[in-house]
Amino acid sequence: MQAGRLKYTVQLLKKTVARDPYGAETIGFIVFATVPADVRYKSGNKVIEDMALVNSQYVEINIRFKKGIDETMIVKYGNRFYRITSINEIAYRQTLQLIAERITDMTFKIGGITVDSDNITVDSTIITADKITK
Repeated sequence: MQAGRLKYTVQLLKKTVARDPYGAETIGFIVFATVPADVRYKSGNKVIEDMALVNSQYVEINIRFKKGIDETMIVKYGNRFYRITSINEIAYRQTLQLIAERITDMTFKIGGITVDSDNITVDSTIITADKITK
């Protein structure tokens, strides 16, 4: 892994589930790590499914090896969020290649304010999500 290729910064968000005193679950995300990365756009597609236009966009994110990363995590790059679909280890514990799909169907709740996944900045350490569908 050449350090000069890691020009961008991404945040890896780990899913957490909290229960309130009444037993209701709240799904949230905490910042697992902020790492330098090489981000490359791979493909995109627009299709009509169930009378609705569906966009998909895939990126390849290369980072230095870090223990504990799995497919349940979400990647924040810029103001966009990506769902990890594949993790490939390259050169024994040197590089992780993350293949991720852009999330367009997620709304977040921060401090009681609901915002769309395209118009959000992460300043706090806890982010809660109303829905995540795949």
